[in-house]
Amino acid sequence: MVEHLPKITSAEISMLWSTHIGDTMSICVLKHFLQTCEDQDVIPIIKLALSYSLEHVAQISDIFSEEGIPLPNGFGDQDVNLQAKKIFSDVTYMRYLHHMGRTGLNSYSLAKSVSARKDIRNLFKQFSNQTETLYDRNVELMQEKGVFIRAPYISYPDKIEYVTEKKFLGGLVGHRRPLLGIEIAHLGVKYRSGKCRKNHAFRI
Repeated sequence: MVEHLPKITSAEISMLWSTHIGDTMSICVLKHFLQTCEDQDVIPIIKLALSYSLEHVAQISDIFSEEGIPLPNGFGDQDVNLQAKKIFSDVTYMRYLHHMGRTGLNSYSLAKSVSARKDIRNLFKQFSNQTETLYDRNVELMQEKGVFIRAPYISYPDKIEYVTEKKFLGGLVGHRRPLLGIEIAHLGVKYRSGKCRKNHAFRI
């Protein structure tokens, strides 16, 4: 008995589409990283990330072909010069992979949560699991090399406190309260993400 799957939804198409585009860009970037990386400890992680991106593009392409959807016009070999000189340090490569992993963990969990078809949900689950493996390996290597930047430490609370003032969120004037731990976490992520984007105005 042939199983007839329902059409993929607008949410599923958009998530698959954006993932395909993102991974084709990653392939270009990672190929140049692989060509220029000097640290023998970093090379296996770049290879792993590249293999995942290639696999993702192939799997999504198969789904689009089966559904009769044209393939996204992503990035290709014409968009990267593999003979270009090295632009960034190997530490920067690790930082890029860290940012790539964090972004992937967020986007794949969202993609699965808006997907209905079982095969699409399983696909994003696979992508998330792969990204988790990549993220952990890269973080462990960064920590071994002493280049992993942790969030700031704060004193452990010794009691529970409750918000009692309506002006707790504060304004531009008056008493400034200390930042909450969650605010520090979000500020740190935004700062590092901004630095990563600024440092990677790619010309390769």
